[in-house]
Amino acid sequence: MQSTEKREEYRMPLRIFLNEHVGERVQRSMSLNVSTGGIYLNRLQLPREQFSTSLTYPHHRSIVGLEFEIPDTSEVIWAAGRVCFDKADSYFFGTGLRFEGIAEYHRRLIRDVIMEHREERLKQLLTTVRRNRRPAPFRLPN
Repeated sequence: MQSTEKREEYRMPLRIFLNEHVGERVQRSMSLNVSTGGIYLNRLQLPREQFSTSLTYPHHRSIVGLEFEIPDTSEVIWAAGRVCFDKADSYFFGTGLRFEGIAEYHRRLIRDVIMEHREERLKQLLTTVRRNRRPAPFRLPN
């Protein structure tokens, strides 16, 4: 089976609202996950007749401006991302963006937060494995 996955970096779940600059419009989106190389966003899917007065969906390969804050930091991250994937369903319009313009300091900040999250997740998994590997206490048959 062949995978269509193109992102090589670890993805950290990240559910935050952010400002997305598409052309001259600023709109609110919600992120689902982030990596050092990009971010995945969701917006509500609107009926066709509302497109002209509401959200503007970015086109494939277009550049989108982003403004967001990683939780537990006080740093506002400004980045430009190129649309490399989009998917629409009945409720949401999703967009995968690859960071193309981001300060190195912000990229390192994202990387550090992701590494902390990954380490914490691995510690939790290791604790679970250790707990499940403990032998059952010996009991004499009745």
